[in-house]
Formats: sequence, structure tokens, C-alpha cells
Amino acid sequence: MASAVEDPYGSEEEIILVAQDDPYMASLPEAEEPRVEESPAAKAATARTQTKKQVRPKRKPKAKPRRRPTQTVDLTNPREDAAPVHPVASWQASASGPDYGDNSATPAIFETAIPVPAKATVKEAVAESAPPTTSGTGPLGRALATLLPSTSFQAMLTEALALVQEMALRCLSSDAEVKPFGSLLQGTFLEGSDLDLYITTAAMGNQSKGHLWHKVQVSHLQRLMQGLPESFQVKETRLDWHVRVPILILDFLPPATPSGDNFPPIQVDVSMGDMDSSGVRKGHVDRLIQGALSRSPKAACLVLLVKRWAKIEGLNKSFEGHLSPLAWTLLCLYFLVVTDRLQQNALSASGWDVPSPPSAQLCESCVSHEELAEFFDMVAGFQKFLESRENDGRGPMGIRLMPDCRPLTGRPDDPAVFFLEDPAARAVSINGVNVARGVKSPEKWRHLLSRCGGAAKALRAGANPADFFARRLAAGAPKSTIRSKA
Repeated sequence: MASAVEDPYGSEEEIILVAQDDPYMASLPEAEEPRVEESPAAKAATARTQTKKQVRPKRKPKAKPRRRPTQTVDLTNPREDAAPVHPVASWQASASGPDYGDNSATPAIFETAIPVPAKATVKEAVAESAPPTTSGTGPLGRALATLLPSTSFQAMLTEALALVQEMALRCLSSDAEVKPFGSLLQGTFLEGSDLDLYITTAAMGNQSKGHLWHKVQVSHLQRLMQGLPESFQVKETRLDWHVRVPILILDFLPPATPSGDNFPPIQVDVSMGDMDSSGVRKGHVDRLIQGALSRSPKAACLVLLVKRWAKIEGLNKSFEGHLSPLAWTLLCLYFLVVTDRLQQNALSASGWDVPSPPSAQLCESCVSHEELAEFFDMVAGFQKFLESRENDGRGPMGIRLMPDCRPLTGRPDDPAVFFLEDPAARAVSINGVNVARGVKSPEKWRHLLSRCGGAAKALRAGANPADFFARRLAAGAPKSTIRSKA
């Protein structure tokens, strides 16, 4: 599907001259080193030094680094010592469904209490927020530092969650509990990320399917809508029967500061029940991801950068026919495992409670631009999966992460064009659940793959490829800092 705007990922010469050819990139500020506030002692030392005339020798021009050759990841033969495998012949699918292999052991599931990522109130957190120190990091690390959740944003998430809890107790039941899942539970949320919540009551039980259960969810969400406080506004409702999980999408409006300035709204997605439509407990996959990311800071960096890129490109909404943020996260983990950057059993241990938010320390171990390019190369290579399915007419071809990372064919009745198995469903012996089930259009899928190929090319082109890409990631980053009234 052709893009309505000029593609910033063109030829190598176009990327080098991107500031002239692309109005979007030309409007971005030049990348600057972050300023670090000096201590009084350091300022005094600097003043004494400036009183003396010093002649500094001229710096020698830096030698241009050699460009590393383009590398691609062979998805069907991820390791060098593995025997070559044909991309299609390796699939083993029966008439009843794909060959899922042995079921892995079910990881322990732990309940999560309401998190308190920041004890300060929203107003108190404004004064405490400060940009993280990023000296010594590369362009991608510095870009990531501008996207990390600030203290004020964390305080707003805490306040929003507490207000939804109060609303659930008032409108639904005295035993109603509000629990977070999604990126907050994974530890992969950024500044401006949505807040995913689900509400449980003892009377609701552990249902997950059926017309009656769908009506119960919709009824509870409608009762919540009637009791919304002024700090919440209904942004969208997805309550129709064809929607697998009814959702109430709200905008949380944080209180204004004493000077009358306002914060941007935060999107809050609310659903009912602790089981998803596949019969898997909500938050289970998030705990698996949390456990995997805890084993490698570089893994968390890759996930955060890729999720930010997908959001900028408009390729992160499953409801619109693209991959969801969860799907992008799982693709990152698959890439890290098949390239030996993460252990195969990284997803076998479940995380515990809500982890600490991403910190500036992650930026010091950020992935290189070549590693990021290799990831996009891998995703672009999924084009052969689509071509293979169009030739043989079987279920969607794709990958799985548990109990091992390898290609896999989805169910024949799956209308999606790509298959990405839910590792949490596999862990509880529910096979064939497709996290990429929203990707049903071959044209949209080809567009996504093309954008990934262009991103890989952009990361490797020009004198400062990582700087070019980092500026694109950081441009227009959501801010929780105060927004002046018009």
C-alpha cells in the first residue's frame, strides 16, 4: 500500500541528503549533546581555568568508520551450526492445525497489587522531574533517554489508577479490584504510553467466552461510563459483539497546576475480567516478557526503540490491521534469541510484581544501530512467509517463541496473513493463539515489511546513520511536562 506522504527511507544518496529532500526531517533540530548542570565546585574550577590563557593543539580529524557489511538474519536457520532448512518445506501442519511440538511447563502466575510507581502527587512531581543524564551514550541511547517516563508521568499513572479503583468500588462492587497489565507490567512503557487496566469482582468468576459473558462485560463497562468523574472523558467505546474483548477507552485529564497550565491527557483502556478471549489470564504474557527483559538490558532497549518507531510509523494498532505493541515486543525477543543475544529459555520464568520503570541506566547499554538494522532486516524477511502461503493456501506462516524459537504454521481457518503464537497461551497448553490475528490485509502487511526494510537501510546509510534515525525517534516525543494554556 503506497504511503500518502513522501517516503523518508529512499536511496542511500537521498538518506544522506535527507534534510534537503524530506520536509519532515528538515524540520527537526540538529542533534545536540545534553547539557549537564555543573556543581558549584565545578563552576569555580572552570572560572579559575578560564583566567589562564591556554593554547590547545588542533584536533586531528576523526577517521571515518568503516561501514559494516549488511547482514540479514536467516529465520529458518538462526544459528551457524544448524543445517539449512527450506522456508516452506520445514512446516509440518496437519488438517486439524499446526505442529506445535511438546507443551512447555506452565510458569507460576502471581497476582499483582496496584502499583505505585511514584509516591509524589502530580503537582509535586512536576518540580522533581529532571531530564536524565546521558553523557557517554550513543545517539540511540540519547534518543531513548528523551522517551523514558518522567516522575510526573509516573505520578499521573498512579493517580489515574487510583481514581479508576475508586470508581469501580462505587459503580460495580465493594470487592472490585483494578489491576494493570500491558506495558506497565512488562516494564516497557514510555512517556505518554497508554495505561491498560482490567477490573475483577467475585461475582464475575473466571469466564472468558460466550455471548452471555460478552453482555456481562458490556453491562459493567456501561455502568462505569455513567459514574465517570470530571477527570475522565470517554474517548472511544468498543463494545460490539464482533469485538473479542470489550474495551472502554478513556482520556484521563490530570489536574492543572497552580499557574493554570495543563498536562496532556493520558489514554486509559479498561476491560472486565481477568481472562482474555482465549482463556489465558491477563498479564500472564506480560510477566513472561518482564522476566525475559530482566536478563538483558539490551533487550529492553531494543523493545523500547522498536515500539517507539512503530508508533511513529503508525504501525502499532492491531485494531487498524497492523501489529500490536505486544506483537512488536515478541518479535524483538524472537530476534534476540535466534541471534544468540538472549537465552532460549528466557521466557520460561514469569516475572513477579510491577517492575521499576525504564531508567536512564538502560541507555548506557543501548543496542547499536547495526543491531537495530538487523532486527528490521529480519522482519522484512517475513515477506517470504506471505509468498509461501499464497502459493500453497494453508494457514498463515510465522513463528513461535516457546518451547523454542522456530517457524510455525497457524491454523487453516486463521484469516491472518502472519502467525505469531502467544507464548502465554502455549505455556498453559492452549496452542495456536495468534497475537498477530489483526493483520489480515496482504497490502498492509507488505507496507509494514517495506517500512522495516527502509528503516534498516536508513540505519546503515550516511555519515551518521544512527544519529539520523535517533532524531526521527525523538522528534515529537510525548511530554508530560506542563503545556501552557493558549
